[in-house]
Amino acid sequence: MAGRAGGGQPVADSHREDISRCPRCGHRMETGVLAAESLVGGAKWMRKRSRLAIGGEGLASPDTWGNVYFDGFRCRSCRVLVLEY
Repeated sequence: MAGRAGGGQPVADSHREDISRCPRCGHRMETGVLAAESLVGGAKWMRKRSRLAIGGEGLASPDTWGNVYFDGFRCRSCRVLVLEY
């Protein structure tokens, strides 16, 4: 079954299999969703932290309730997230 990335685009099963292993330890990661709250700007990629999160590249707009969701994978052992947007 193909999943959907944060932007709503289908993600092929073969691609999901490639990224479902932890890049650090190689073990299989669990699938899930990262949920974040951001009423104003949505989710942004920034090279470093800033006090008010000014600037950055917009990745996803918030929904009606101010939430942003990213499909992804998590390795509990290594504390690594691999997110799709």
